[in-house]
Amino acid sequence: MTACRWSILHRVLEVNLTGRFLCSKLMAPGMVSQGWGRIVNIASLAGKDGTPAMSAYSASKAGVIALTKAMDKELATWGILVNCIAPVPLTRQLYS
Repeated sequence: MTACRWSILHRVLEVNLTGRFLCSKLMAPGMVSQGWGRIVNIASLAGKDGTPAMSAYSASKAGVIALTKAMDKELATWGILVNCIAPVPLTRQLYS
């Protein structure tokens, strides 16, 4: 964590969290007007469990998970479902 500079944290949060918020904010009105919609966010296991030496990334993905839960509760009234998937790394043995 000591190696993570403010500029890195800010950029990671901008891309991973703010970007999802702004895209959803842009698209939600159209979904509300049609009475349904689906938003799928991409998080990471790092957002749930944290990853050593990747505190900025882990924090940003935890934010995506919380944002998804909040948006789902907020938009469900208009028939809009908001979900999140959290892929994990696969080992080569799975491909053997």
